[in-house]
Amino acid sequence: MRIPQEMPFDIENLHWARATVMIPRAGPAPVSGSVQSSKPVAGFGRTIAVAGLLIKQAAGPPQVTKAALRFDYDQTMRTVAAIGLISDTHGLLRPEALDALQGSDLIIHAGDVGKPEIIDQLRALAPAVAVRGNTDKSDWAAQLPETAIVEAGPAVIYVIHDIGQLDLDPAAAGFNVVVSGHSHKPGQTERNGVMYVNPGSAGPRRFRLPVTVARLDFGSLPWTVAFIDLSDLEKSRR
Repeated sequence: MRIPQEMPFDIENLHWARATVMIPRAGPAPVSGSVQSSKPVAGFGRTIAVAGLLIKQAAGPPQVTKAALRFDYDQTMRTVAAIGLISDTHGLLRPEALDALQGSDLIIHAGDVGKPEIIDQLRALAPAVAVRGNTDKSDWAAQLPETAIVEAGPAVIYVIHDIGQLDLDPAAAGFNVVVSGHSHKPGQTERNGVMYVNPGSAGPRRFRLPVTVARLDFGSLPWTVAFIDLSDLEKSRR
């Protein structure tokens, strides 16, 4: 169903219309997009974000309409080929992390951001979507959703900070990829045709765990995930 352009945008009641996308690309001009409704996805609660546009669930059963944003510029979400994945920065965004994320068409931050400036720095590289982690408790973090849906390139991606809080069946809901953080442990698994990726922690080192980000590449089949150890990049800078 195509949404009428003149319809008012009422976020509280999920009335869809033309709106300003909350994830501008680098540069002074805001990026605008139009919202199109799609099939319902069962099992969602809380506040979600679709490609960075904050959307609150309407009252009623735990069902929310999945939406896709069609951006009015040449780099559309449908052409995304490489996604940078980062999580658990806890207020520290290393120069090496920014280097590793260069060239991403989209960046996903899986929570425990720590400072709002980190999201701004990521958005200077590429459009960025971030969710709220369990340590993101300041007033600014209340604007971040607990979960996000991202339609990018050939994939529909579900983003949640703590995989232990997952309250739906990603395969049944039609997701191809689930991105999470929280554990600080980088890893990739596949279950029921769904890829699960944790990019690890890019912030302060915890115990002896590595400091990493990841890159999800749609350029070939099967899709690939590369984990980048920021310590290696740090050593190369010396």
